[in-house]
Amino acid sequence: MQELLTNFQIDAFCLLAAYHLCPLLINRVNSSHSRLTFLHIITGTGSAIMEFKSTPLFGGALRCDLPSTFADVSEIRQVPDHQEVWLDKNGFTNIIVEINQRVSTEEAPTDEDALRFHFKDLAESSAASAADETKFWASGSAVLSKFPGVPAYTLFATQHNAKKTKKNPEDFTGVLMMLIRLEKQESDVLICVNVPHVPGHYNNADIDLPAQKVGELLDKGGVIRQKVLETFEVKDWSVFGDD
Repeated sequence: MQELLTNFQIDAFCLLAAYHLCPLLINRVNSSHSRLTFLHIITGTGSAIMEFKSTPLFGGALRCDLPSTFADVSEIRQVPDHQEVWLDKNGFTNIIVEINQRVSTEEAPTDEDALRFHFKDLAESSAASAADETKFWASGSAVLSKFPGVPAYTLFATQHNAKKTKKNPEDFTGVLMMLIRLEKQESDVLICVNVPHVPGHYNNADIDLPAQKVGELLDKGGVIRQKVLETFEVKDWSVFGDD
């Protein structure tokens, strides 16, 4: 594993593991039509061609398809027990799967409120600079192919790096978040596909987010997110605790 992942990738991951979000300045796209169109672009229907493999998570209790180039970060770095983290060996895109206690109705009366609650919680836990800017672009409901009756939601945001460093070199990071709500298990499964855009590793001319041009990396991120929604399944419900 150490030979497959460069030190630069590992250092970048250390910051991304905190989800690399900061809500100190959040710009919303106010047009509902624009948001719906943007969500359609980030649904995995792009032209990216990728190979996937069925991947066991949490000792095989959960399973979904991930890109064949993704490696398990826990083999080289300590990862919290309630998380699974996988990083692209050929780039910087990573995915974090997290099992959380279900947000109560007192804290979030609706599922949409729970989505915002988790996004805010992740953002506030980040060590990002106060000068960084987070932009919220789209959110909506989603369908889990293998659990069509389970509430699921998606969110797309970007964080724009105000102060680059050697360990924090990206221009911005796209975040494609999925929330799966399991009421009986009193759990919320949070899945984030993080897509850093590092200078020299993407074509800036291909991206115009206000015009809904997302570029190759986010196009691939959307494909990954859609594949997760299509293949996510629970093999061992005891991973969520006693019934």
